[in-house]
Amino acid sequence: MVDDHTALNKGMASVADSLGVLLPKKMPKDDQAEYDRLNGLSGKDFDTEYLTYIVKAHRQDLHAFYMEASLAADPTLQTEVLKGMFTMHQHLGMISRRPRTRESLCRHVRRARCKRPRRNSAQAGKSHKRYEEGLRGC
Repeated sequence: MVDDHTALNKGMASVADSLGVLLPKKMPKDDQAEYDRLNGLSGKDFDTEYLTYIVKAHRQDLHAFYMEASLAADPTLQTEVLKGMFTMHQHLGMISRRPRTRESLCRHVRRARCKRPRRNSAQAGKSHKRYEEGLRGC
């Protein structure tokens, strides 16, 4: 993803330069705040926050790019915007297709098991047997 965004930024920078648009020198405040928050996290907390943020950011950017693509008068800009949209679609697809780890699968199974209604303990044991089988080794 980093290589894709680096290439996208270079392409956009060259178009901006040709159109006489100045690029910002630092991150917007909300992006800087998220960067600082991520910098303080590690492990699962980092993974969860990072994935949540990049999905949200890619969707927001995709919407902005869509709007720009429909309004752009400059063909070079429109080409770069379309490249960016394609890249963001790819990244969102990669995120949605990421493999579930055994641990996340077990959490999913536990969550599903806990939400099932229970009439009595004997019946609950029978109805949850397949869920229990999925939890072995977790």
